[in-house]
Amino acid sequence: MDLWPGRYKPTRVHHFIKLLADKGLLLRCCTQNIDGLEGAAGLSAEHIVEAHGSFRTSSCIDCHLPYDTATNKKEAFDGLISRCPECGGIVKPDVVFFGEQLPPQFFEVLVRDTQSADMVMILGTSLQVHPFAALPHRVRLGVPRIVINRERVGGRVFHFPTDMEPAPSSSSDAASSDGGREGGTSTSSSDGMTQYGEFERPALLRDLFFPGDCQEVVLELAKAMGLEEELAAAEESLASSECSE
Repeated sequence: MDLWPGRYKPTRVHHFIKLLADKGLLLRCCTQNIDGLEGAAGLSAEHIVEAHGSFRTSSCIDCHLPYDTATNKKEAFDGLISRCPECGGIVKPDVVFFGEQLPPQFFEVLVRDTQSADMVMILGTSLQVHPFAALPHRVRLGVPRIVINRERVGGRVFHFPTDMEPAPSSSSDAASSDGGREGGTSTSSSDGMTQYGEFERPALLRDLFFPGDCQEVVLELAKAMGLEEELAAAEESLASSECSE
């Protein structure tokens, strides 16, 4: 029962995403989380796509008849298995288990939103679970992609400025430097650019990596955007409302 929402509160990252929405800068927040903290931070249902479902609704796993969520929760905490009143099937929260189909809203994001997004920001995910991990691939060529995470993720999906040094500008220089890179290996990115070789590094790359704690990185981003005070006010407002309850 530890997974059931209610024990945890929205973090600075959740408030930052809500602030982007308030400023008209957010097209969609596509999340793998099932804790509902995006909504708890005030983000509207229009902006949220819960790719792996949530505990907000419940339904029968066989006939998919909706079931009262409060009743499902109470029965679960009482050690009972909820049963569908129509077919007798097992009822569970609408969380996507391994092997189950993702909600249709996710595929709308994959097909539609990726083609209209001006930038994609990837926060705190391993990018190892598909089809969610396909999202960065699907945005239009040249659309900036920002990765915020403790460790680098995505493998060769991204092409960060730190991934390569300027290659030699001539074939003679290349020959004298062992192919321009130790090992002389050629690696491709999803930009269609080679990571190593005899070509000059482009002046601009669309991918950026901000390593570190997501909470601290979004604070720095908020400062750079002039939103630090508003972000702090949002965090304080929620904390105050919780104290008054």
